[in-house]
Amino acid sequence: MNIQWWEVVGLIGVVLVVSSGRIFEPLREWLMGFQKKTNLLRLLGELLSCSMCSGVWIGFLWAFLVKQVSWPVALIFGGCISIASLVSDELLGIISLYRVLRAKKSQGAMTMDEMVAARQQAVALKKQRQADKMSHERARRRGTPKELSEDEADAYADAQEVAVDKLIMGEPDEAA
Repeated sequence: MNIQWWEVVGLIGVVLVVSSGRIFEPLREWLMGFQKKTNLLRLLGELLSCSMCSGVWIGFLWAFLVKQVSWPVALIFGGCISIASLVSDELLGIISLYRVLRAKKSQGAMTMDEMVAARQQAVALKKQRQADKMSHERARRRGTPKELSEDEADAYADAQEVAVDKLIMGEPDEAA
């Protein structure tokens, strides 16, 4: 298998764009908006949100389809891309944390514990905003009527999700 270094670096870049990039963020959020853990679309969203998971399949597809190697060799190559993508993702996270801590420290004398606590608070706030946004998008996507109470809207949305899951899984509708 004749793989060049720039192909490996490019594949790592593709994996990071798919799993962490802003351009794929709406797709990942939409797919993760499905509540059932067994929903195939939610599983696809989890796959796209993980640099290791995406790395295996992007590396596998590249080696198998473009380089035309056997599937066992392609799978091993996908595993290597997966590990390299995880390491790159973690290194970029460490660099980002260092930049945040340095910026906070330049704003005033903070201890390391205060900086870590500030970073954790910022991450928690970001997760809460994303959860709120996903909840709002889930209700909007399902077309939940606005005149319903919050509990009624949740029940309505849950019923719609169950119906969609049954449709995707090919299960017969009990009402029919």
